[in-house]
Amino acid sequence: MTNITNFVKGMATGMVIGAGMSMMVSPIDKKDIRRLEKKTDRMFSSMGNAIDNMLDSMRCR
Repeated sequence: MTNITNFVKGMATGMVIGAGMSMMVSPIDKKDIRRLEKKTDRMFSSMGNAIDNMLDSMRCR
């Protein structure tokens, strides 16, 4: 059992270190950040519209 937990701890540590190293080597530039913000704004707006439409259709029943 301890071998499995040590393995999982090692994998988690490696993933955190690997993610940090990749961000240092290839950071996200401002253009990509703006593009991501626009896409998430559109996504949440679309989700809000869909939820609003579903709630409206439930009220009519």
